[in-house]
Amino acid sequence: MTRLSEAIRSILADRVVTDHEVMTVLAPIINTDGVPDPTELQTLADAWQDPRVRFFDSAAPRINRLLEAAGYALEPPAATVSATAPGRRLVQRPLGTPDTIFERLASVTGHRGSSVIVAVGDTGTEFRQPHLAGREWVNTGEVPGNGRDEDDPDGRFPDDVNGWNFVRNSGDVAAGATSHGNASAALVSEGTPRIRVMAMTVMAEDLTTFEPLFASVDYAVRKGARVINFSTTMATPENADRLRQLLARYPHVLFVMAAGNDKTELTAAQARRRGADVTAPNLMVVGAATEDGDLWRGQRLGTNYGAPFVTIAARGVNVRVPHTLASSRNGTHDFLSTGTSVAAPQVANLAAKCMLLSPRMTANDVSRLIVETADLQAAWTGRNRAGGTINEDRAMAVAAVIGMVASGMALDRALGAVGVSARELPRVRSSVIRLMNLTVQ
Repeated sequence: MTRLSEAIRSILADRVVTDHEVMTVLAPIINTDGVPDPTELQTLADAWQDPRVRFFDSAAPRINRLLEAAGYALEPPAATVSATAPGRRLVQRPLGTPDTIFERLASVTGHRGSSVIVAVGDTGTEFRQPHLAGREWVNTGEVPGNGRDEDDPDGRFPDDVNGWNFVRNSGDVAAGATSHGNASAALVSEGTPRIRVMAMTVMAEDLTTFEPLFASVDYAVRKGARVINFSTTMATPENADRLRQLLARYPHVLFVMAAGNDKTELTAAQARRRGADVTAPNLMVVGAATEDGDLWRGQRLGTNYGAPFVTIAARGVNVRVPHTLASSRNGTHDFLSTGTSVAAPQVANLAAKCMLLSPRMTANDVSRLIVETADLQAAWTGRNRAGGTINEDRAMAVAAVIGMVASGMALDRALGAVGVSARELPRVRSSVIRLMNLTVQ
């Protein structure tokens, strides 16, 4: 059996063919091997006319062109289904309001009492602010304010109650905090108090070294973080090498980073020059999208982009941040923040919610799930690995179903329990089957 034949069998296994599968499974093989022999496509041609097999309407034209190039002249497919809601906008939920969809899914899956730790490496965090109060990770092994380190054998982190300030070498994670760090922490913990923020101060305006950032990773993992968010880039090839070592050392931890705001296509050469040529199963690099799902392109700045180095995109334009999180609080008006720095924490937030809904999922599993459930956007085709932007509700639904199926529940019963809409059902079901390698009768 040829590579292409195996690929066709894999995308037909769940009897639903998506545009994402065509782009990521079939296209790379065809681009390498050229137009296939017609006999290799016979299985696909048979499926094209099989009413039990559904083709996403966005995938159908691509399949049709492939079959026509190989000499097949066929009628339109027997069954199609819409891939995404047309014109779906990336709407921001106001910070501080509960994510009712997540809470409902947590109740259905029986995981309402659990929590997950997300480490935020940034400019510091002020947990006394209204939108951050109660979201902090608490080091229960530490006695606050006694100047001693009770839970670390080397005694290096006295009074690290909510994290550590790697710039000032103290447990005061609020010292030097700015709106950048506060906003990152608020976006990471958005929608639920069950995401606990471990604050790690690793950046400052006058800081030119990445040493605090690298030192923070060992700390975060040792203290139990499952996700680490750095709203920054690596900047140099040397830093990229250090990141690769950390990714390999901690494959069970998901790292989320910003793609950068240089308005640059990350070709292999550009990515290498900027320290952005890092790929790993447990790394997600996030680009910034407009509310309409397009690439953010400002007059001077804009999102960096380019597959395979950028994984996915999230809204990064005019993200509303409460004025209480600003570094200067003289005003009373919320402010709008733009950049990949505010896009990355949204992906970290989604990853944490998926882990809560399906605790057995690994860092690699969660990364694959978020990519698999993305909304495909023409503007992002070939410009990030997912080909689009995050779809939080779909990702959480898939995570919830996977969690229940992994616990022994039948697939269709789990889909019913989650309450997936008729429009979303084919996509969610297809994603679960593919991610879990299930066999459908």
